[in-house]
Amino acid sequence: MTQWADHVVTEVDVSNADSPKVARTFQVDKDPEGLAFLDARWMVVGNDLGDTLSVIDRVTGTVTSLPVEMAGDLPGLEPTSLAYDATAKRLYVTHAGVDAVGAYDVDLTKTPPTIVPAGRLPTEWWPSAVLAMPSGDLVITTLMGRGTGPRLPINSTTSSTAASRSSPRPRPRISRPARRPSSRTTASPSSPATRPSPVLPGPTTSPSPPPTPPSPLPRSST
Repeated sequence: MTQWADHVVTEVDVSNADSPKVARTFQVDKDPEGLAFLDARWMVVGNDLGDTLSVIDRVTGTVTSLPVEMAGDLPGLEPTSLAYDATAKRLYVTHAGVDAVGAYDVDLTKTPPTIVPAGRLPTEWWPSAVLAMPSGDLVITTLMGRGTGPRLPINSTTSSTAASRSSPRPRPRISRPARRPSSRTTASPSSPATRPSPVLPGPTTSPSPPPTPPSPLPRSST
């Protein structure tokens, strides 16, 4: 199994199903994800963020790193999933970063096997897995997330159901609490309403005139 954080592939011994144990580990490049077996000896691992393929010799335990880029490629292909067609001697690798599946010719007569780019198949957004069928066809899944919904037979029942689903929903009725009766008295329609007379200020008293100053005393002549 691949372990992203530690950049290793771990081989687990399950000969005793009740007590599985780690047999050995293989150091690979950054973020190993998918893997494929070329035969009983050779295994290939796709390193997503390392943009490499790690060819692992399960007999000697050696690891050989190969670039995943083809001629003229820039980094960022992100190999995530692998599938091997043993009849055609071809390895398929999802290049998630460029929305494609890369095809590689494999020669198992060499040690380690040679893996040479042969071409690329375009896919929809972010291919996530690839499977090589016995017929030679490929099954590819992507993270496009496109859905067509249920495929129902067209008849009157389904048509009316579809129409009812497409019609807008009625708004819910909101119950409001009853209004309390007003304590104020209202005038009847036949008689005009009487309005209270405004309170007028009381009569004001005019200010008294200022007192007359006393006349000066006559001077006495000596």
